[in-house]
Amino acid sequence: MKLTGLFVTLIVLLAGLFAWGANSHPKEYFSDRCFANLTYDSSTKEEDFTFNGNIAFEFRTDKTGQFNLSGFMKSDGKTWTFSRYITFNYRNISANKYHITITGQAPMVHDNAPDNVSALAVKMLGLGGQYAVYLQRTDDNYFTIGIPLSPIMNCVIQS
Repeated sequence: MKLTGLFVTLIVLLAGLFAWGANSHPKEYFSDRCFANLTYDSSTKEEDFTFNGNIAFEFRTDKTGQFNLSGFMKSDGKTWTFSRYITFNYRNISANKYHITITGQAPMVHDNAPDNVSALAVKMLGLGGQYAVYLQRTDDNYFTIGIPLSPIMNCVIQS
């Protein structure tokens, strides 16, 4: 009898803990779209590269997403239109730390950047490979996206 009571108490506690965890912790995966302005200026003399444009993210709860990055980039005194559609997977590592894996990249119709400059943009703007990011959703207003040491941008949530 004592064993049955203990077993029932344990099940009730586990059910309560599960309900508390499901309701009181922030969601790990998102179903949101957000928009930000993005400016990048290389700080090295070896690589003359700047980018000014916009980025629109879409996060899905199935751990996938996409973003469109478009704007103007300048290198070696010349200016080009850079516009890419990038797909990614994201996985929550802990708290607000996520692992991002770029799964695809395609230039849009109005992208006129030559391959050598596009490769520089991919490298500088992190448009390929895998990396860790800090991703914090603030109410229904914006996401702060950054690296573990510093925020990079506030991405305004679109309703």
